[in-house]
Amino acid sequence: MTKYNKPSYKSKNAEERKQEIDNAMQLVEQGVKEFLTSERYATVLKNISKFHNYSFNNTILIMMQCPAASYVASYPSWKKNFNRFVTGGSKGIKILVPVEYKIYKDKVDPETKEPIVDDKGNCIKEYSGQKGLAFKIGNVFDISQTQQIEGKEIIPLDFGIDELNDKVSNYRELLKAVVDVAPVPVDFLEISNGAKGYFSPAENKIVLQFGMSELQTLKTAIYETAHAILHNTDKLKALKQENIEFSRDDKETQAESVAFTVAYHYGLDTSDYSFPYVASWAGDSEKINANMKYISEAADQIIVGMDKSLELSLSKGKDKSKELLVEADNELEK
Repeated sequence: MTKYNKPSYKSKNAEERKQEIDNAMQLVEQGVKEFLTSERYATVLKNISKFHNYSFNNTILIMMQCPAASYVASYPSWKKNFNRFVTGGSKGIKILVPVEYKIYKDKVDPETKEPIVDDKGNCIKEYSGQKGLAFKIGNVFDISQTQQIEGKEIIPLDFGIDELNDKVSNYRELLKAVVDVAPVPVDFLEISNGAKGYFSPAENKIVLQFGMSELQTLKTAIYETAHAILHNTDKLKALKQENIEFSRDDKETQAESVAFTVAYHYGLDTSDYSFPYVASWAGDSEKINANMKYISEAADQIIVGMDKSLELSLSKGKDKSKELLVEADNELEK
């Protein structure tokens, strides 16, 4: 039977940990400069698609250390969740792990308003009700660095559904998933001005041009859903928790980049359409970099929602999108 051994790590002191985090952040900065150019933008978004549940900075760190990575998890996760062990001698891919901590303050006498001290004269501390956020270095390993544990159940890894073509496999399930995750209703209509679709904040709905190809319909549905998530005032505040006004360049860069990222996650290649479009709005890598946080957050939100919908649809055979298309047919026949 194959044996596996837990890698041994030498504990680091606070100064060494800080240096390690500083080095990681330098890698992030280097990665941004190296990858966020018009030629490498596809690489960035494809990796965000693969690692959509990781932050943008951690995606860059994974790319810089292991460009061929396809599926990463921590050492305990490989063993516990996938019945796989990390092979001996494997070098961990370092990521930044957020650590929440409680903030304490001096306990104050409610009457005198003076700090309360113990018998040694030290101020007694109490929880302030607030929390702070710090970072530590963690390690993940790519699937290529692992092996199946003999005698254990083989756990299939979810890399998404089969590769799709212009005539899209599971088209109706995918369309249903986009409709389900959209924060506003979705209609299919004949759009007179030639647009493929639009999101209307005033009408609180997404409209898609009826009769487009399956690939174009899905890509446009994801694109308009990204607009509805990122550029709807209430949804925007919930996602960003910031009061920032995006320019038209920002909005188009974000929505098309999200569309490419989500489509790529499900095997759809829209690069021929998406990248000339993004380039025309972004102009340079600085604008792409400035928007990457919102692109990765919105893409993750859509992918997580679509995955849940697909799991239900593919298992129960529900097809809400078919009803939408039938309704669209009926509207056009009127």
